[in-house]
Amino acid sequence: MSEENKRQQSKLYALATRDIKINLSPQTKKKLIILAVTVCALFAVSFLRYRIYINLRGNLSTRILNIIYRIVETGITISAMRISGMEIKPVFRFRGARQYVFGVISGLVILFIIAVVPTFFGTSLIGHHAETAIGDYIFCFFNYFFLVAPVEELIYRVFVQDTLTDILPKAKWLGVVAAAGIFGLAHIIAGTWYQVRITAILGLVWGFMRYFSKDRAFFSTVVSHGLYDFGLILALQFVIK
Repeated sequence: MSEENKRQQSKLYALATRDIKINLSPQTKKKLIILAVTVCALFAVSFLRYRIYINLRGNLSTRILNIIYRIVETGITISAMRISGMEIKPVFRFRGARQYVFGVISGLVILFIIAVVPTFFGTSLIGHHAETAIGDYIFCFFNYFFLVAPVEELIYRVFVQDTLTDILPKAKWLGVVAAAGIFGLAHIIAGTWYQVRITAILGLVWGFMRYFSKDRAFFSTVVSHGLYDFGLILALQFVIK
């Protein structure tokens, strides 16, 4: 390779990475360390939950385990946010009914694209037909809307994404992408690489919803996330044949 080509490549590399530089101030280093430790802790708790889950018998035991698991996740995340100096109360502030309307619309659109559209082509992206009892629907509703969605959005869209976008002020989009990747990888413990990819894509959608939201409304993504997860249960019974 000639010297001229090397210089041209160096210029292109510098141009491509000029907005991705991280100013490693002491505060930034602290945030990165807290983020890394917290993500590792959450992955460890998830692995432990999975190991316990596979040895349990009966719906009641697994449901109690799930509730405890989400409480532990929330405690770890809020503790990490406090140590990082992130404000917590503003996250849960009510910002008008439009955040719920937007959450419902986006959740239905995502659900339609992933669960319904593939059936037009004789395939499924969400699995095989599955029957669910009425009692299980009630639990799933409360589980997805009041446990899974709020906790996962707090972890990956608020704590992880906001931390990454804060330390990448000139390339916030990269923080959104990285947070979506971490969100996807979090599902490998009890899932497959296919689920990781789908979840990462969903993480991008909800991540950019928060990123482009004028008031960064937490409950928009919570409603969208919860509606999608609960809708999958309905789709497996009433859409997938």
